[in-house]
Amino acid sequence: MKQQVCLCLCYWREMPIFEVLDFHFGIWKTEAKDTFHYWLEILRNVLPASLLE
Repeated sequence: MKQQVCLCLCYWREMPIFEVLDFHFGIWKTEAKDTFHYWLEILRNVLPASLLE
């Protein structure tokens, strides 16, 4: 779970292509994309909007 949230936060900070996240986190590109979109909705509800922009 920690790694999935970290993946999402890394994407928000750097906006890399999912192949880069694939390399860094050792998962398939589609899994990285699915993980990001899963946590995106959760983090939008938890974190203030100022942190997400």
